Amino acid sequence: MKIVTATAGAALLTIIAIFSPADAATWKTISSEESPLYFAVDIPQVIEDGGWNAQYSRRIYRIASIPKSGQDARAVLYLSRLAPNYFFQTVQDARSALALFKYFKKDHTILQDQRTAVTGDFRTSYLIAEAQGRACVVFSGKTGQGGGDAQYSEGTSILTGYYCQPVGDDLTDEALTVVLDAIGTKTEGTVAQASAPAPFEE
Repeated sequence: MKIVTATAGAALLTIIAIFSPADAATWKTISSEESPLYFAVDIPQVIEDGGWNAQYSRRIYRIASIPKSGQDARAVLYLSRLAPNYFFQTVQDARSALALFKYFKKDHTILQDQRTAVTGDFRTSYLIAEAQGRACVVFSGKTGQGGGDAQYSEGTSILTGYYCQPVGDDLTDEALTVVLDAIGTKTEGTVAQASAPAPFEE
């Protein structure tokens, strides 16, 4: 059994590495059928495969929206999966995920502190924040058998990301439900669940 660890002093660096390809050039656009990750909301998005790391212990995928203006929703999701017999042993929740994204580094306000939910197969924490005039949900989840105490082990897959409404639109409870229900994983080569309408008026 091999464990991917992070010490307290280096936790953020390690978490960032979990969602970074070894080389930016390794990002490859793939189809929704090829991806194990999906975000079933009807907004323009691109799906990418970051490939395996140098040790062939971790593979990452990314989904990103394509906002052209403040009137478009904004979203980024990452899925990091480990090879057999590897386990994460870091504690990551929505608060620590918030620090990963440049979009929130300039200025943000937490509107609702962290809560828990189930998104697909993932045990997920999420919080509501405002950044750059947008109401956003930031989330982080884990799944898979852990490499130790379930309270401290992140298992074998981590999903993290955020979704933001268009500038000026509220993130209502109904919109939040649409977003969280749209996040999931599937078997590669299969079709994802049908996309829900975007949770805002265009």
